Amino acid sequence: MVTTKKPNSVNKDTSEKDRTVFRKVERMMQQNKVYRNSSLTLDSLANDIGVFRNMLSRAINSCSGKNFCQYVNTYRVAEAVKLIATKAKTGMKLPTIWKEVGFASRTPFYIAMKEICGLTPTEICSSKKNSR
Repeated sequence: MVTTKKPNSVNKDTSEKDRTVFRKVERMMQQNKVYRNSSLTLDSLANDIGVFRNMLSRAINSCSGKNFCQYVNTYRVAEAVKLIATKAKTGMKLPTIWKEVGFASRTPFYIAMKEICGLTPTEICSSKKNSR
C-alpha cells in the first residue's frame, strides 16, 4: 500500500492571518484542483486568492511545513497515486497521468513521486499489479 502525507496539516504556531490565507489555498486545491495546471506559480495563485506573493508563501510554509512546490506536488502525487491504482481499468498511461495531475514533464513527476511516496511511478504500478 502506497501512502502519501496529508497535505493539509496546519501548524498551531502560525498567525490567524496565515491560517486564513492557507484555508483559501486549501479550498482552491481541493475544490478547484488548481494544482492540475502545469503552469501554476506562486504569483498566479496569490493573484487568484487576492493576496501578495510573500504572504501566500509565508502561509504555505508556516501552515504546511513545505515550500510552494513541495505543497503543490503533494496534491499532484496524491491524485497520481489514485490514477495509477485505476490505470489497469482505464488503460491510462503514465504520460497521461503526469499531465493530468499537473506535471509538465516526466522528470519532475518521477522525482516528486520518489520523494513523497518513496517509490517511482513504475514501482507503484508494479506494486498495484502484484496486489491484485
